Amino acid sequence: MNNDPLRTTPQDPIRRALTVLPSLVLFLIGGLSLLAGIVWGAESISHKDSLVLWAIAVPMTIAGSMSLIAAMGRPRASERASYVVLLSMIGQLLAMSEIPWFAAFSIVILQSAILISMAVRFRFRPDLRVILVASALAGCSYLVYQRIGPAIGVYGTECGEPPDRLCYGPVLAAGFPLQYFADVPTISVPGSLGHEDEFRGASLLLDILVYCAIIMVGQRFARILRIRQRDRRDREGSFEQHAGGG
Repeated sequence: MNNDPLRTTPQDPIRRALTVLPSLVLFLIGGLSLLAGIVWGAESISHKDSLVLWAIAVPMTIAGSMSLIAAMGRPRASERASYVVLLSMIGQLLAMSEIPWFAAFSIVILQSAILISMAVRFRFRPDLRVILVASALAGCSYLVYQRIGPAIGVYGTECGEPPDRLCYGPVLAAGFPLQYFADVPTISVPGSLGHEDEFRGASLLLDILVYCAIIMVGQRFARILRIRQRDRRDREGSFEQHAGGG
């Protein structure tokens, strides 16, 4: 046994690095979110785009600030900061249909990385872990489920009813149970999904809520099964004790 306080084992530097790494990652990601929010806010003000300013830029700035606080703060304060980040993500998702897809995707990845870094560092409550898992499942559904319809898009402007005469029809879209990324045939290659197409943040938010509900119901069902199995084992053990004593 090593009792020398001046002597370190090879695992000590690794352990210290693993302790500092989540805070460093959270600090870097938070700084990036803060910088992006400020730059985007300045652009929104110059273009007088109030929706992007208040629904995208301001929440990004708040999320970045909260993550910097979490990187240097205590677990209790950091947990409150994580809920602020989560609320800012919800606001951003609801407005992401108004911005290009590649920008919306980058925001989702950045904000999700902040939440994951917080959860890794502070081992947050189970409800935050459920939200993270549900978000991952909703994201994976983009790759698993791509179908033509039931999402509806505009194919042209010469066959519909006045006054807009828009032509509507089913389009290729991805996501489950609600499709949150849809083809826009009038500005991109029909039948394929790319950065020009439409990102529907509200649909993604609803997908996350559905997966959260499924996970929580599954956890509840598994808990009930464990309780019943434990009670059955207790009854069997009690019966064997009585039988042996008799």
